[in-house]
Amino acid sequence: MDPQRMRAFMKRYGNGGVLMVAAYLAARSLWIHRKFGIVGCCLVFPLLCGLRLSMQRSTQRKTQPLRLAQAAHGRSATNAADNDTSELRSSQTILIGHDKWTFETRMPSTDTIWELLRCFRNGQLVQTIHSQDMGKDDCGQHFQVRLMHFPTRFPVVGVRVQSGAGHGQVTRYYAVRQRQMFNMGEIEGECGGPVFRDLDGDGKPEWIFDDFDPRYGRDHPDYYEVYKEAADGKLVYWKYLPYDRPHPLPDPFHATQVRQHARKERAKP
Repeated sequence: MDPQRMRAFMKRYGNGGVLMVAAYLAARSLWIHRKFGIVGCCLVFPLLCGLRLSMQRSTQRKTQPLRLAQAAHGRSATNAADNDTSELRSSQTILIGHDKWTFETRMPSTDTIWELLRCFRNGQLVQTIHSQDMGKDDCGQHFQVRLMHFPTRFPVVGVRVQSGAGHGQVTRYYAVRQRQMFNMGEIEGECGGPVFRDLDGDGKPEWIFDDFDPRYGRDHPDYYEVYKEAADGKLVYWKYLPYDRPHPLPDPFHATQVRQHARKERAKP
């Protein structure tokens, strides 16, 4: 098995791929140095057990490249904002249409590292998002919220959680329709994009991400992941394309942050 194929296994199966490559290298070493066979078998057996469990989880995670979170739409199940005793970490207000949307990042009063995000429309609680519910591998606990400048049918709000250390990250996109937040889907990792191109000529631009993930030691992406926006607003995986750039796609989350900072600087007297 050459290094390129090893990287492909690690990319496809995540932690399971890492265990698979480790088991292969261990078995290869045992074949070459047979005198360490007994000790090697003791090491390879738990690796194979962990491989099976991890591959099952990875297969479930990779069934759909873009994991559509199953958070409830519309009003949050809890209306305990008036009795909330959590600590307010940050608050920002975004004007969408004639509505004033406020996003409050809070830390629950209990002993936990996970933040929660309360979303208000004109002072009325619409939705509560918990950082541990985003992603499948506890990707992060610190929230960021941006109004994205996308060529889409409806305004899009990006909600991102980051680990604060390492590369844990997941970004979820919400379409603001009928004065409510509708979950379009989320993507894990530090993938570049989206950029928008009408690849099939139907007049509706596709969402294009790259597969860049620095956790696997790569300095550039291998391919594009292309998604279509369905009639109900959900992002649906369409296909992948070979990557043709020397660097990852730009992250519009950061570009939006730069524009907002520049706007604040211009507003200063």
